[in-house]
Amino acid sequence: HDLKSIAETIQRIAQATVPLARYNDGNAEEIMRERQYWIDEQKELEKALDVAKIEREKHLKQLRKKLNSLEDQLHDKVEEIRRLECTLGKNDDVIRKQLANISNVI
Repeated sequence: HDLKSIAETIQRIAQATVPLARYNDGNAEEIMRERQYWIDEQKELEKALDVAKIEREKHLKQLRKKLNSLEDQLHDKVEEIRRLECTLGKNDDVIRKQLANISNVI
C-alpha cells in the first residue's frame, strides 16, 4: 500500500526530527489505526447528516402540505367574503328601491 509506505515515511521523519508530538514514539500501525478511526468517524457523521436531511425533508413536506391547505382555506374564505359583499350590495339596492317606493307612496 502506498498509504502504509507514506505512514512509515512519516514515522521515520518524526523519529529523525524533534517531536511531531504524538508520532515520535508511535509506529506506522498506530498512524494507520488513527487514520481508520477518523475515516470511520467521518462515515458515521455523514450517515447522521443523511438521516437528519431525510428527517428535515419529511418535516418540510408536512409543513408545505399544511401551508397549502391553509392557503386553500384562505382563498375559500376570501371568495366567500366577496360573494357576501356582492349579496349585501344587491340587498342594499333592493332596500333603497323599496324605501324610494315607500317615500313616493307617502
